[in-house]
Amino acid sequence: MKRGESVELVVLGLLVERPGHGYALHARLEERAGDLAHVSPSRVYSILDRLERDGLVDGREERIGRRRRRVYTIRDAGRRELRRRALDAHAWMRALLSAACRAAEVRTGGSRP
Repeated sequence: MKRGESVELVVLGLLVERPGHGYALHARLEERAGDLAHVSPSRVYSILDRLERDGLVDGREERIGRRRRRVYTIRDAGRRELRRRALDAHAWMRALLSAACRAAEVRTGGSRP
């Protein structure tokens, strides 16, 4: 899984929880991932633009306080894509962990419990 794909996966997941504008989604992403996935706000906006073009999210202009912001919500197609990507990521992580465990066994001469 490429880094960009994993960030898209997280953004879709955040939108399942609740709609949000780009800056708020960036803040939630940083809060959740911390140093593991530093992503610039501009990267989040480009991801949202692509997800909207692909028909996975809807964006609409709203006035929030004194500002106009584009608030994004996930579409049914986005939920289906999130599920597909999450299953792919899960399979990829299982394969990675399995390979790491096998490598550890070879190095230590031990076996897994």
